[in-house]
Amino acid sequence: MKHIHTLLLLLFVCLTIQGQEIDDNILSNRHYKNRMELFRFSPIKKGQIVFFGNSITEIGKWSSYFPNHDVVNRGISGDNTDGMIARIHEVVKGKPSKIFLMAGINDISLQRSNEVILRQTKLLLRQIKAGSPDTEIFVQSILPINAQKLKYSRLKDKEQQIEDYNTMLKAMCNEMDITYIDVYSNLLDSPRNLNPKYTQDGLHINNEAYQEWVKILKPYLEEKTNSI
Repeated sequence: MKHIHTLLLLLFVCLTIQGQEIDDNILSNRHYKNRMELFRFSPIKKGQIVFFGNSITEIGKWSSYFPNHDVVNRGISGDNTDGMIARIHEVVKGKPSKIFLMAGINDISLQRSNEVILRQTKLLLRQIKAGSPDTEIFVQSILPINAQKLKYSRLKDKEQQIEDYNTMLKAMCNEMDITYIDVYSNLLDSPRNLNPKYTQDGLHINNEAYQEWVKILKPYLEEKTNSI
């Protein structure tokens, strides 16, 4: 039986290797459904560390970056706050020790205002707190984009909104007594511009950028965790 489950997992992984899909209705997105089916076969275990987000999270090799920790990748390419709210229960019921959240860039691509995105994110955070109060929550800034290399028309001229959103997100985290992690500033080469050496398409980042991100996160993973 275990071998059958392993084969099924491999099949679903193969099905999910596809590019970023920005879908107005993420819940009907094929990649979203495939990832959720994969997660069903590999539920969160108590005490694990979860990385939760969209394609930028999904692409990250988090278990390789942090080999001394029990890390789980819960990124879904194309996901937005609608999809995250709909699936956070799958994470919360497992009672992870820590969750590292990144959300918002795909909402911006859907032309949503920062106020709407923040309201959605606050709802997401409240669900985590209510369902697993001992889980430590770390909210990460969304990343900058590079206008010169950008291949996603829906994000054209969104640099200022991204910067403003991170400022608002940080303030909200302070109000909710949640740790905010500024990844954004560390990947800039000029105001509001993702360093071109870190990207091929202006949005997604390469391994060099992930390594910079890992350096930022290491102290937070090494912190002692509350009992779960």
